[in-house]
Amino acid sequence: MRVIVTHLGLWPAERRYQVKKILELLRQTPATERVVVLGDINEWMPLGRPLRWMHALLGRSPAERSFPSRWPLLALDRVWARPRHALLALKAHRSPLAALASDHLPVKAIIATHHAQLAAQLQAVRKSPTVARVA
Repeated sequence: MRVIVTHLGLWPAERRYQVKKILELLRQTPATERVVVLGDINEWMPLGRPLRWMHALLGRSPAERSFPSRWPLLALDRVWARPRHALLALKAHRSPLAALASDHLPVKAIIATHHAQLAAQLQAVRKSPTVARVA
């Protein structure tokens, strides 16, 4: 499994450059290799080019509001998985301590790492009332 963790820049041109580099790396990764891309994408516009490019290659990422941590309005923190169905759940962790720790809420995901685990993990997620399911 390849995991790419990123914190993209604040300027639009910088984000576009950074996402193009990530996409180049992903296109070189064998299609059979599981991939997780996650991090602070810093894309304020829901239809911004960096998000559209990532969605086009990896499928639509769930948009869980995580910024600002005290009153989360924007989904700046994202998780993508390949294959898409391996991303079982995604949720922002909301607590007073999390709001103090950073200007972003932590985002947690459940990702199936093997085909054999997928069914068991999906069943567990469906029973959990505290985890947002991914469609």
